Amino acid sequence: MIEGVPYIDESISDIGVSQLRKLNATELRKTKKTLVVRDNNVPLAVVLKYEQFLIMQNKLESALKTVDLLTKQKDAQAVLESLRDTVEGKGKDLADIRAELAGVPAER
Repeated sequence: MIEGVPYIDESISDIGVSQLRKLNATELRKTKKTLVVRDNNVPLAVVLKYEQFLIMQNKLESALKTVDLLTKQKDAQAVLESLRDTVEGKGKDLADIRAELAGVPAER
């Protein structure tokens, strides 16, 4: 999403509480849409597939970890230095690092 631009998700549908009562497990399994349950046009709840919920949770956790990392000055500085080193070609090959950790001389 871009800041200031409305986001319209076509996979979201509004349903009333009475419509929700009519849905059974088979119909819920078939639905590909996220449902916003409303009563008198007031949103009450959101119904979505469990897999979608897990994806959202994972993305949220990843974003929070990134924010946490970048808000710690020392860690943020280390990330920036690592990125600069990479751009400048100062990094090491993964094979060399693995060899060093294993105590084996790297092959060239």
